[in-house]
Formats: sequence, C-alpha cells, structure tokens
Amino acid sequence: MAAAGLFLATVAAPLAWAQVDGLVAYYPFDGDMLDYSGNGNHPASAGAVLIADRLGRAASALGTVDGYLEVPDAASLRLASAFTVTLWLRPDEIRDAFSCFVGKDYSTAFALGIDSGGSDVCPAPEAERKLVLKVGKVRGTFAAGPRCDCGTGQWVHLAVTFDDPSDTAVLYVNGSLAATVAHTGHLQVSSTALGIGRDGRYSDRYYGGIDELRLYNRVLSAAEIQAVFAGAAVAPPVGTPATFAWMVPAVAHTAGLVGTSWVTDAVLHNPGTMPTAANPYLLRAGQANGGAVGRRVEIAAGSSRRFADIVAAEFGQTATSGALWVTAEQTLLVSSRTFNNRPDGTFGQLTRGVPAGEALAEGEEGRLVQLAFSPDPARGFRTNIATSAPAPGRADAAG
Repeated sequence: MAAAGLFLATVAAPLAWAQVDGLVAYYPFDGDMLDYSGNGNHPASAGAVLIADRLGRAASALGTVDGYLEVPDAASLRLASAFTVTLWLRPDEIRDAFSCFVGKDYSTAFALGIDSGGSDVCPAPEAERKLVLKVGKVRGTFAAGPRCDCGTGQWVHLAVTFDDPSDTAVLYVNGSLAATVAHTGHLQVSSTALGIGRDGRYSDRYYGGIDELRLYNRVLSAAEIQAVFAGAAVAPPVGTPATFAWMVPAVAHTAGLVGTSWVTDAVLHNPGTMPTAANPYLLRAGQANGGAVGRRVEIAAGSSRRFADIVAAEFGQTATSGALWVTAEQTLLVSSRTFNNRPDGTFGQLTRGVPAGEALAEGEEGRLVQLAFSPDPARGFRTNIATSAPAPGRADAAG
C-alpha cells in the first residue's frame, strides 16, 4: 500500500463505554437541561442557565450562580440501598456553610456538597473546605487533600459511591480513587424532589458550574468510574430509546506521514417527516483510548446537519483518529469524507455509515475509502485505507 496517505487507527469497541445498567438520570447539559437516561426525569429551572463547559463549548454545562434545577420525584429516583453520583464541577464562590451540588433531602435520602468549615455568614477559607456526603442526617467527610480538590474556578471530576449494607462511601477525583470511608447513614425512600445546585428540601445553594451529571441506583466499579471520567459516552442500548445505529469505521483529526493532515467531515440527514435526536460518539484510537466521547444533536425533518472537522469541532479532540458511532431514534443517512486538509492534498471519497448489524466480524477485512494524493488530482495515485478486526474488541485501520 502507498505510504503517502497513511494514518493508523486502533479503534476501541463499544464495550469501552460506561455501563448504563442502573442509570436513573443523566444530564449532559449540551444545549438543554433534559434527562437523557430514558427515565424522563426532566428538571424545571429556577434561574439556572447554560454556560460554557470545561472545553469552552457554549451552552454545554449548567450554571447555578443565579439559580438551580428541581427534578420532580419519581419512582426511579427513590434510591433504596446504594447509589453513585458522577459529575464535573467548577465552584465559582462559596456562600453557604454547606454548598450542595445535588441532593434529595439529606434528612432521609442524600446530598453531596462542600462543607465550607464556617457558617452561612462567614464561610471558611478554601484550605478548610471538605467534600461531604450526607445520608439520612449522617455526615460523612472525605479527606481528599487541600481544598478537597474543589478549588474555586477550577473544573474537577468527582464520583461518589454509597453502599448502605456495607456502610461504605467511596470518593474518586478525576477518575482515581481518593478516599474510602465508613458511613453509617441509612437511605430512606424519599418523595422529595431532586435538587441540582441545591438540596431538594433545604436551601443549601451551590454557586458554580455542573456538567455531565449522572445518577445510578447502584455502586459503579472503579473501572466504570474511570471510563466515565475519560469521556466514555452513556450509550443507549440499540432498541431503547435509540432504535438505529451506524458505524463510520475511520474518522480523524490527525497528522499522517509525509506531511499529511487528515480531517473528517460528516453529514447526518433525516429523511423523515418528524424531527429526531441523534447521538454521535467518537471511539478514539489507541489501547489507552479512555472510551467514547459523545454529543447529542437535533436534526429537523427532511434536513441535514453537516459537521465540518467533526473530531475537533464537535468532540474537542485533536491528534486523534478512530471511528464514529451514531445512534438515533429513527432512520438517518450517515456519511463522511476523510481527506488530507492541505492545498496539495487528497480528495476524500464518500464513506457511508454502516448499520451496526453489518460491522466487521473477527478476522474480517474491508475497504473503507480511497484517496488520491497529488498536487494534480487528475494525475494522482490512489491509496486504499483498509480495516480489519484481528481480535474481539479491536479494529485496525491503515492505508
């Protein structure tokens, strides 16, 4: 094969995604404040707004400086014996003795937040703040280092698990185990609303940013926590609610050999008569790929959404190659064009999304796309980019 058009991608299979078993609420805050767990736990806003997220993407995180969210009580939110909370967090200021990120009446259920070490009138300095999990009036404090790794103005990823039968609470900071503590609180079924940016019952406000908030009714493993932190998408299982799924086997925003610069444009077309939501996921290349990065987009009836340089523009990834996985609630036409983004570069040919059921089997090979490389495209030669699945959970793409 010609080396001039080479880029290499080792693609992680969808099994790298975080488990969705037990997910009762998921708020990505990408352009809206809806629940994407499939349980319909949509909140009402009391002054909260969408702000830029940690990657600088507008309207892609929740800002609670001027308000909070309230999620009506539902059976799926009545946690009985265990739970996990994961979220990205950026405290902007600490005004109260207890700043609650998310809670459902900590006198009976739970609340997670920062204890300032002071009072509502006079909060203590950052160095004295502690991350606190309150369960059934019992306060459990995590000793997670200075500023509890929650310094003002800094994004941090937190995950907390609680298991009532074993009286154990575990804290993960940026995907790594930070503390394990004995916690003697006991969950009681609560019909109180779930608060985001405050407790569901008490007015313990949190002022700052929240993103990618997930609530599970079970304890996640350390590997699952790491996958969530690394950007693993919560992929809805094919059938509910995302009935359809497609794979584009090779996408990129990366440098190749001989000065090439590979970029992928993608198009999602909705041929139906009703608008639909679509979920594109980037399955990043490499053995330590960290799972998938996901987005959610809306596509009007009979319309197309074009994503120029989708890997960088939509997923915030550079020097990256991999595969594109798309799920949707109705039929889409999925296509892409990967090309050498230089004046003397190649013209990428159309690569259509392959329905999930037609993905490569182990040991199978297939041609993805042909590229012509020459300052004069009419006289250029071609290089085939091929893919293979040499082992379960892995696919190689090379040209």
